[in-house]
Amino acid sequence: MTLLLEILTNLDDLMSQSSRFIVQFNDLIKAENINVVTDAAGNLSIDVPSEMSDKTAEAVSKKVGIIDRLINDRNSEIEKLIREGLEVEKDITKSNPNFKSEIQVKASAFRDMKNLYKH
Repeated sequence: MTLLLEILTNLDDLMSQSSRFIVQFNDLIKAENINVVTDAAGNLSIDVPSEMSDKTAEAVSKKVGIIDRLINDRNSEIEKLIREGLEVEKDITKSNPNFKSEIQVKASAFRDMKNLYKH
């Protein structure tokens, strides 16, 4: 049970971080009036307004890339913890069939959070 509590605590921390990065990402996109596209290979590109200077476009592109990597890194860690948590809960359920999955709740919240990060 201690391992499950540790996983749940880590999930809370990482989901909070990822959520804040998603808000920063979306706020930046709106503030700079840019479009962000990810191709099939996962490459991120931005389309900036024609009146934006090259220097500003480069700075915005760098910032978008950094935030995107932070989000993807956190999300990968979250997915790993969810898989680990489901395995731990599977063992708990064997001895306690009435056990209510907290990892499933986190997984659902994570899916909702990821839906806010579309490009």
